[in-house]
Amino acid sequence: MQIAIIEDFIQDQNYLISLINEYCANRNISAEITTYLTGDSFFEDFKPGRFQCVFLDIYMDGTDGMQTARQIYKEDPQCRLIFATVSVSSAVTSYEVRASWYLNKPFTSEQLTMAMDAACEDMIKAGRTLQVHVNGLNCTVRYQDIYSADCSNRHARLHLQNRSLTVDEPISVLLEQLSADERFLLCNRNTLVNMEHIELVDDHVFLMKNGNRVPVRQRGRAALKKEFLAWSLRALMKEEQ
Repeated sequence: MQIAIIEDFIQDQNYLISLINEYCANRNISAEITTYLTGDSFFEDFKPGRFQCVFLDIYMDGTDGMQTARQIYKEDPQCRLIFATVSVSSAVTSYEVRASWYLNKPFTSEQLTMAMDAACEDMIKAGRTLQVHVNGLNCTVRYQDIYSADCSNRHARLHLQNRSLTVDEPISVLLEQLSADERFLLCNRNTLVNMEHIELVDDHVFLMKNGNRVPVRQRGRAALKKEFLAWSLRALMKEEQ
């Protein structure tokens, strides 16, 4: 994720950088942060699509934060805008540019987390990765590319769209990491399925979009189907927002 910070106080810049880096580490995502002291210097470097998220102070020399935000929104309406400023007087005005969040200085790590979660949920999900070893070699796999995970002959496996990876890590480690993501459902013993990739629900299996069939445990089958339906409805509501 590409993030810009437009802030004319170096101390506040550094504080934001530290909180964002902490947040990204906790969310297991990577981010590249670029800083600017003014809105004018930002626009010397800006082009639509370069940044997914921009933090702005409002009171700056030259082009202030609100003017900067209006121009960003005009040229790149998909860019998430988060204000980080000392006053709440412009909070209402921030709705003009559909700002994702308004942080009032001084703010905490918890408040930054709330802002980032609200602004960048879809990008965070898309960028989340799993670090595993395949035949002793490091391998990075995006969560969104995993259709299911299971265990065969005591070997953990990750099933992707067109191939499967047998990994060195025990299945318990994979289950613990993937289960923390709401997309993954424990549907059988040592078996997780990514609900984003479910095509159909049968009595005994989840039919995946790549044609794979993932068995569903008999005990608690109705509860699993209910959980998948609830997740599907939440995902649909988010798409319509």
